[in-house]
Amino acid sequence: MTHQGGRDVDFGFYYKAGKGAWFAPGSAANLDLARNWALVRALVTRTDVETILLDTRIQQSLYRYALGLGEDKAWLDRVFYFVRGSSDAIIKHVAGHRTHYHVRFYNAVAQELGRRAHPLLVKAGVMPPPVYTVSHVVRSGQTLGQLAAKYGTSVRAIQQVNGLASTQIRAGRVLQIPRRGAPAPVSEPIVVPRRLLAPSTPEALAAVDWPTFDTLYGSPSER
Repeated sequence: MTHQGGRDVDFGFYYKAGKGAWFAPGSAANLDLARNWALVRALVTRTDVETILLDTRIQQSLYRYALGLGEDKAWLDRVFYFVRGSSDAIIKHVAGHRTHYHVRFYNAVAQELGRRAHPLLVKAGVMPPPVYTVSHVVRSGQTLGQLAAKYGTSVRAIQQVNGLASTQIRAGRVLQIPRRGAPAPVSEPIVVPRRLLAPSTPEALAAVDWPTFDTLYGSPSER
């Protein structure tokens, strides 16, 4: 994931007083878990967030804190990937995210415009045609050269798609074979899924008088 599409943003952690600085590795010892959980919970329940990338060790600390606060366990198990490994979990581990949150939001208008414009840009020659892949189960004796000839691609292209450092392949492995110009899969209109709302709010959170934009910065007439 990158920030180049305009839907991604990095958030720094909340640290205990004197325990951290911007992009310092987070841990149960230096993170202000109360504030961090309030931020993560708000992102999940009050915004159209697609995914949050976060180191598993910090996920575990937040998960334990939220459970102790009284959050619904079944709901938390759906939010955090490390618990059940669910593909639709929002908070997932990617290496390098022990120093910040990487958050990707949905943007239905921008995503839908991109979906519609992409084939037109390809047709106009502004963008290269997409590369699609097909799955191939390697049989005994097959080589990358043979597969490249069979599917009309190159050995290097197969290596790049599958992360192969050499041309050695073993029988039984499933390879993704790139096929430029293959029929594109049907692209469905963008639909932002419903937010993953918690069934209840712990008393400690419900009792907080959360500030609004107006209380922080004044009403429109005052700004």
